[in-house]
Amino acid sequence: DRGRAGLDAAGADVKRSALLEEFRTSKVRKFELCDIIGECDEFCRDQHGSRFIQTKLEVASPAEKEEVFEALLPNALSLMTDLFGNYVVQKFMERGTDDQRAA
Repeated sequence: DRGRAGLDAAGADVKRSALLEEFRTSKVRKFELCDIIGECDEFCRDQHGSRFIQTKLEVASPAEKEEVFEALLPNALSLMTDLFGNYVVQKFMERGTDDQRAA
């Protein structure tokens, strides 16, 4: 389900999922990592979504980190070179388990 269009970091039009659009505009709802797992890759590639994930990883339980890690692993290589996704990968290097860092 695609939400509204926006601009990416380069100024190009981009379609955001309804969940990411809600995250970016909601002043009321408090999001947690479990809320965005299905859209984790998209959140990593968004400036605000990336910051959210990085912040949450600092205090996440091992189970939460593992859930995010599993969601991101299939796209880890492209995230490493993404403008905002690379910061999430770096955060896993700092805060992940030895097995996660080795993957």
